Amino acid sequence: MPGYEVSSTTSFHTSIMKLTCRSLAYFELYVTLAHIASKFDIEMWETTERNIEFGRDLVLPFPKEHPYHVKAKVTQVVAS
Repeated sequence: MPGYEVSSTTSFHTSIMKLTCRSLAYFELYVTLAHIASKFDIEMWETTERNIEFGRDLVLPFPKEHPYHVKAKVTQVVAS
């Protein structure tokens, strides 16, 4: 079609390199977060097992009732 130009940045264009880089970036974030969290002793605070028990499965599991969050507190910093 004259005057119609398709850009390589349309939402249908996804390269293997882009997907690989995104996966590696998420992996690095998860590893970094796990490393930081391992430096602390953490316990649940104002959260019971009933709050986090899975009651519904809508592709992702959800608890039976609100609240849908977990509160935690740091009890001690672990020496490296």
